[in-house]
Amino acid sequence: MISMHAKAIQYVFLLLAAMLSACRDPAPPPASSFYYWKTVFQLRPSEREALTANGVERLYIRYFDVVRRRDHPGNRPEATVVFRDGIPRGMEAVPAVFIMNDALAESPADSMESLAAHIYARIGMVNRMYGIADIAEIQMDCDWNASTRDRYFALLQSMRAMLQRDGLQLSATLRLHQFKYRKTTGTPPVDRVTLMCYNMGRLTEYGSRNSILNITDAQDYIRGTDIYPVPVDIALPLFGWGVCFDSNQKYRGLISGLCAEEMQQPYFTEIAPGIYRADSAVVLRGSCIRKGDRIRPEEPSIDEIRQVARLAASRIKRSKYVIWYHLDSLLLQKHPDHELQKTVDLFR
Repeated sequence: MISMHAKAIQYVFLLLAAMLSACRDPAPPPASSFYYWKTVFQLRPSEREALTANGVERLYIRYFDVVRRRDHPGNRPEATVVFRDGIPRGMEAVPAVFIMNDALAESPADSMESLAAHIYARIGMVNRMYGIADIAEIQMDCDWNASTRDRYFALLQSMRAMLQRDGLQLSATLRLHQFKYRKTTGTPPVDRVTLMCYNMGRLTEYGSRNSILNITDAQDYIRGTDIYPVPVDIALPLFGWGVCFDSNQKYRGLISGLCAEEMQQPYFTEIAPGIYRADSAVVLRGSCIRKGDRIRPEEPSIDEIRQVARLAASRIKRSKYVIWYHLDSLLLQKHPDHELQKTVDLFR
C-alpha cells in the first residue's frame, strides 16, 4: 500500500513532468500565407515556386466584391473571380469577399440576413463551378465605420451562424484604427481577425509621408493597445503604387505597381524628397500623366516591413497565420523567400 508521503512525492514528480512537457511543446509557429487579389486565378511558375518555398498551405482568394446597385434597389456582386488554374494540390482556399461601405450604408438594417445568405450562396456557386472543395473558412473584408458598424456586425452574425451549421469558421479583416480604438469601433463577431499592418497614412494628402507603411504611425496604432479578445492573424504588405496629384496638389488617383526607379528624366524631376513632377505628358503603367502632375511612389522596403512586423509581434501573440498581400510574380522578384521567412519568424 502506497503511503501518503509517497503519493505526495509521486504527485510532485507528475506535476514537474507536465511542466517540463509544456516547456518543450510551445505553440506552433505561424504559417506563411498569401492573398490572391486578382479577378483571374492563374498561377505563374514563379508564384508556384514561392508557395512551395514558403511552405504555404492556404491561399486567401478574393472571390468577388459586394457593391451598391445604382440602377436597382439592393446590392450585387462584382468582378467575380475566374479560375483558369485549379487550387494547388494539398492547398486550402479561403474565399475572401470585399464589401463596399456604401453597400451597407444604403441597405435596410433588416436586410443583412438576406445579404449574408446571398454571399454564402454565391461562394458555394463559385466552388461548385470550379470544383473547389473542403474549405474551412470564409473571410469578410470591410472597412466599416460608425455608420455601418451595426449593419456589418449583423451581417457577420448571420454569416457565422450559417457557417457554424456547416462546420466552417468566419474571419474578418481588421484595420489598424479598428484595432486601436476597439472600444468605439467594436469587436467583430467572428472566430478570427486578420490585422492589416499597412495602409496606415492619409493616402489623399499631398506630401512625402508614405501612406502604405510608416513606422511612426504603426507605433501609434499598436503600442499600448489592450489584448484583443479575438485571435489575431497578421497581414503584411508586399505591394507598391504611385499616388498622383495634380499641379494644385489635389489627389488624382493611384498608379498600381509604380516604383521610384520609374521616375526618370526627361519626364520627371524630383522636386522634394519622394515627390516627382511630370515635366511632360506621359502614359505610365496605363495611366495618363499630365504635365505638372506630382507623383509620390510608395513601396515599403523589407527592412521597414520587418520593423512593423517586430512591433506587431511584441503585442500580438500566438498568431496562426502571417499573410502577405499579395501573391504576384513581379512583387516576389523584389522579396526573396528567405527574407519573407525571416519576417514570419519574428512571430514565433
